[in-house]
Amino acid sequence: MRPDGDYPNHERRVSTIRRATAENSGTSELLANATEFGALRVSVVNPSRMKSASCDADSAISREPQRMCRKLVLLCVLIVAIVASPLRAEPTQSTSQVTATAERLISEIADWLVSNLDLPSISERPSIEFASDAQLERLRHQRSADSQAGGDASDETDSRSGAIALYDFSRRTIFLSENWIGTSPADQSVLVHEMVHHVQNMAKMKFECPMAREKLAYKAQNRWLARFGMDFESAFHIDPFTVLVNSACM
Repeated sequence: MRPDGDYPNHERRVSTIRRATAENSGTSELLANATEFGALRVSVVNPSRMKSASCDADSAISREPQRMCRKLVLLCVLIVAIVASPLRAEPTQSTSQVTATAERLISEIADWLVSNLDLPSISERPSIEFASDAQLERLRHQRSADSQAGGDASDETDSRSGAIALYDFSRRTIFLSENWIGTSPADQSVLVHEMVHHVQNMAKMKFECPMAREKLAYKAQNRWLARFGMDFESAFHIDPFTVLVNSACM
C-alpha cells in the first residue's frame, strides 16, 4: 500500500493531464499521428527490417552479374553467327555455267598441250560430266576391276583437296567432281591431266602399262601449275615420290 500522502500528488497529476486534454482537443489526434509517425520511423530503422532490406539488396546485386552474363553469352553467340556467315553470299554457279567453263578451258588446254608437250592436235573434244563423291568412288572401283581384267580402264586423278576427276577411255568422257569450279589453277590442272589422257586415247598412243601413261599426264599438270608459281606439293600436298610411284609399272 502507498502512504496516504501520495494520493494528493497523484490526483494533482491526473487533474493536470485532464486540463491539458480539455484545453487542447487536438492533442490526442496529434499524439496518434506522432505515434504513427514514430512507428513508421521505427519500422524504417528497425534492425530486423534493415537486415531484411539488406538481404533483398544483396540478392538483387547477386542476380545482376547473372543477368549480365546471360546478355554477354547472347551477344557472343550473335557475333559468332555474324562472323561465321558470309556478309554477302556469293552466287552459286549452276552446272551449265561450270560446264561452259570446262568446255572453254578444254579448247585452251588442247592448244597448250600441242605447244608445250608436242602432243598431236585433235579435233574431237571429250564429253564433260559431273559426279558426286559416291559416284566417283564407284567409278574408281570399276577402274580397278577393269585393270585386273586387262581392259582399257578409266584413269583417275585424286588431288586430296576435293578435286577428283576420272577419264573413261571407252566413253571418251571426263568425269569431274561436283565440287570442281575451274577458277583455281589447281582445278584447271586436274582438267589438264585428264585432257592428256583424252589426247592419248584419240591418238591411240600405246604404253607399257596403264600406269605408264600417267607420267606424261603428271608432267603436263605440274607444268600448268608452274605457270602460277605452284607445284604438286603446294597445290595438292603430293610429293614427287608419290607421283613417281603412281606413274610406274608394277
